[in-house]
Amino acid sequence: MWVSYEPLTYNRMYSYPSWALALGMCMAFASMACIPLYVAGRLIFATGTLKHVNVAYALLKQLLRNTRKLGAGADCQWIK
Repeated sequence: MWVSYEPLTYNRMYSYPSWALALGMCMAFASMACIPLYVAGRLIFATGTLKHVNVAYALLKQLLRNTRKLGAGADCQWIK
């Protein structure tokens, strides 16, 4: 595996208990899992076929690309 893991120590003398390490890992993975779970949920509960969802995604991507070309607030006079 590409991740090398070493148990966390404090002052090179105290090694944290395994339950504390497991709790920390669970807290970290819980925050990272939200984005893929949200995307999967949106794809599962989307109306239409996957082809329709993909077309909508492509249109959104094209819209965002065109917005970046203009620059943020390029045509808005009231934004300073």
